[in-house]
Amino acid sequence: MKVVLGAKVLSDSNDRLDDSPGCCQHGYSLVYDYYSHLAIIMRKIQLKDAKATLSAVVDDATRGKPSVITRRGKSEAVVIGFAEWERLTKVPSFGRLLMSAPLEPGDLPDRSRKSMRDAGL
Repeated sequence: MKVVLGAKVLSDSNDRLDDSPGCCQHGYSLVYDYYSHLAIIMRKIQLKDAKATLSAVVDDATRGKPSVITRRGKSEAVVIGFAEWERLTKVPSFGRLLMSAPLEPGDLPDRSRKSMRDAGL
């Protein structure tokens, strides 16, 4: 597993997340991206601070450093760059993947209509 911390990429278990300045427990959150198979360290920022520094938060997001916005200690929103949002929204749904599978008649077994067991109701 690879972990992205700012511009540094940590890989395997040789690099430790605990040694990273401010990691996980000090205003950062570890998020796994199942699309690119990377674990990403995201900065946590309070809503009032995000309002005060919105321009910097947006600049960071466009540079590939997303932020988690918190309200009263609870994660409420994520700020990501537009390019990242477009990449994530183009992932097809599971249903579309199944419908686009190149199956021929007879590839799948016929479904049995008999009941599997007595429900005992």
